[in-house]
Amino acid sequence: MEEVVVVGYGTQKRANVTGAVSTVTIDDKITSRSLSNVSSGLAGLVPGLAVTQSTGMAGRNNASLIIRGLGTVNNASPLVVVDGMPDVDINRLNMNDIESISVLKDATSASVYGSRAANGVILITTKSGKGQAKPSINYTGAYAFQNPTQVYEFMPDYARGLTLHQRAASVNTLRSNLLFRDGTIEQWMALGMVDPLRYPNTDWWDVITRTGMVQNHNLSASGGNESSIFFISVGAMDEKGLQVNNDFTRYNARFNYDYKIRKNINTGVRFTGNWSNFTYALEDGFTDDNPTNTAGFDMQAAISGITPYDPVSGKFGGVMAYNEDPQAYNPYTLYINNLNRQNRQEANTNFYIDWSPIKGLTARLDYALNYYNQFRWAAPLPNRSYNFQTDSFGSRVYVGPNAGISNFTNTGYKTLLNGRLTYKKTIAKNHDITALVVYSEEYWKDRYQASSRNDRLYVAQTINVEVFFGTDLKNVFLQFSLVTDAKLTPKITGKVDFSDLANPKIFSVISGNRKVIKPYTVYITFQKP
Repeated sequence: MEEVVVVGYGTQKRANVTGAVSTVTIDDKITSRSLSNVSSGLAGLVPGLAVTQSTGMAGRNNASLIIRGLGTVNNASPLVVVDGMPDVDINRLNMNDIESISVLKDATSASVYGSRAANGVILITTKSGKGQAKPSINYTGAYAFQNPTQVYEFMPDYARGLTLHQRAASVNTLRSNLLFRDGTIEQWMALGMVDPLRYPNTDWWDVITRTGMVQNHNLSASGGNESSIFFISVGAMDEKGLQVNNDFTRYNARFNYDYKIRKNINTGVRFTGNWSNFTYALEDGFTDDNPTNTAGFDMQAAISGITPYDPVSGKFGGVMAYNEDPQAYNPYTLYINNLNRQNRQEANTNFYIDWSPIKGLTARLDYALNYYNQFRWAAPLPNRSYNFQTDSFGSRVYVGPNAGISNFTNTGYKTLLNGRLTYKKTIAKNHDITALVVYSEEYWKDRYQASSRNDRLYVAQTINVEVFFGTDLKNVFLQFSLVTDAKLTPKITGKVDFSDLANPKIFSVISGNRKVIKPYTVYITFQKP
């Protein structure tokens, strides 16, 4: 049998493909790895595809994908198409549901998707149960541990840290003018071994880090006969990050069904849903790069002379040494009390029907609907630094007693309508002619809402921001190709887009203001590889 490659709006024989296309078949060797997302799993599988993972934070460890190098200073990510639906988040998919991945690298291969495919296209086909002689049930599971390969070594010896500070400051400085006293250092050395609550030597890396964990569980059933095939799966992925309280859990469900109504009429439906829960403290994991934050939410401001937490009194420790910086940082309270929580749900469905009235001519209609809802909220718990030596609160307030709360909601949907006619004809056994006409219509609508209260006990001030975003894209695509025995494969491609994608309609509501923008742009591109 000849190898078939998935390309835009159809398939081609591998021998007849003129563009740069790479295909990966997802097998047990790939799915058996403990992966938290699909993008990371593509590393080393596709020539010309650069996979870069810049963070190991659970829920944020997606890899960036770049095809054939960086071609723009703006967004250089390729277009992802799953079962014909473009603009799908590849990291929301279950690796065990994928049958094959095709990467279209050049303009010839990706031209059918227009300007959105300027950085290449990744085509993903999910499993269908086709080719199975009898129904089957499969379970796959994986469990893995994570440990950092290299970390900074924290010095959990406060007396030694104060001594080093004294020696560094003693140059051209009178001993009486040094910041810390010898008695403070000697007292910490003596009592640090018998009273760790009042004279701690905290190793903050041990306090705020843990052994990471990733586990995947997937159960699927597939099968069929001459008239129908099906594939059903459910999956769960749970990831515990290296930081305490950095957790990400995702659940996936899929149902694919294809049915042959008549000999020349086929129909099918694809349904997939996923939902996730994400918890984290800082956007960048261990650091806070927000220039407006002057409170020292960074490990460089953490000192070992602070007790993280006392479970008996329920207090979070603060500065206790004489002349120590009162704004020194207790990282533990941040990772316990200043958490962001986010959950997201997605539901995607796709229906198609195709009809072949005469030999070589096929008409197909596709309709797809993608819906998502995301909710994120933050409600920091009030707490302040405590001095266990004097049994009194310190000057630093980690979270005020009446701190504000906030929540953010993103909701939207996308519809896709595709109608296409394909005609294939073989002349004199060695000449294959293919003509394709496609009409495509896409529509997006997104809603963003943010609310916050500056006073959680009394309604002092409430801020609401609500933005609606809507746009549509209509295009007509035409393609003609000729394949001969001499491997001459001229192909002419034309595409006309009628869209307001460049300048979409925006409805924003901020304190009662409203504005509407609705321009249209038309562009035509022809390519002859």
